[in-house]
Amino acid sequence: MLSAREARGGWIDGHMHVWNLDHPDSPHEEEALGSKVVRHYTLTDHVSEWKPRQVVHVEAIPRDSWQEVEWVERHAPGVGAVVASVHLEQDGARELLERLSNLRKVRGVRQILNWEAGRPHCCWPFLKEDLTRCETWRTGLALLAPLNLSFDLQCNPAQLVRASAAARIANCRLVVNHLGVPQLDAKTDRDLWMQGLYHVARHHPTASLKVSMLTHLFADHRPWWASAEGREAALGLIHEAIRTFGSHRCMFASNAPVDAAFGLSPTDSMALQDAIASTYDEEGRRSLYAGGAERAYALG
Repeated sequence: MLSAREARGGWIDGHMHVWNLDHPDSPHEEEALGSKVVRHYTLTDHVSEWKPRQVVHVEAIPRDSWQEVEWVERHAPGVGAVVASVHLEQDGARELLERLSNLRKVRGVRQILNWEAGRPHCCWPFLKEDLTRCETWRTGLALLAPLNLSFDLQCNPAQLVRASAAARIANCRLVVNHLGVPQLDAKTDRDLWMQGLYHVARHHPTASLKVSMLTHLFADHRPWWASAEGREAALGLIHEAIRTFGSHRCMFASNAPVDAAFGLSPTDSMALQDAIASTYDEEGRRSLYAGGAERAYALG
């Protein structure tokens, strides 16, 4: 049987970022990325630390989506696929999507949607409203399927059902980011999170789930991986999320270099991935390390 360590040798990282805030033509800005993250992170850095076989660059909040894709092509040509940034509710979304869909490496788009009244620490600071309730945004979502573009869904648990319902109407293929961003606390409990994941898994047979951003499993961003008690509780929740989709629809992703800024090192993150994978059969391990990302992003 293929061990977790052996499966890691073919790993495809389904969610990472490259940027260089000090480069003169950088499309990224410190205000958006935050001061906690490193100022530059190259594909060479990533391969050295994580040793993936292939990677997917997911948009890193650029000031210009087209410029970011071109920048990645120039400075990280080894990237296998790109998930671009598009504000679906804005004028010009249709034209931008049409242009992006003609680029060889662009597989889909992401727009961060995290919003929840009364929980400012769980809201994306550049949003002024819950876009899952916005009809203009829903209209933009419907533009993706005809262009064969997927949508990387990053939202709060309380938004998952609404976003899933909108994507079902739009016939849009979903890739759920970061375990559905649980950030569990007294206001967002396990049941609300799991209900959202179940809705996506049930109503979107082709949807995928990224096992990533493990630093945000709890709202206080506690380093749960640092204690046996914390690992036992957290890994149980992660396995529940994987079982909801089925391991064949899930993928490991690093979210590098963001997670390191929250205290989870590449070494610890890979050890957690290997521990999670060890509980699944060979087919499940292959999916978690490679097959899930291959199917979601049409990678070979």
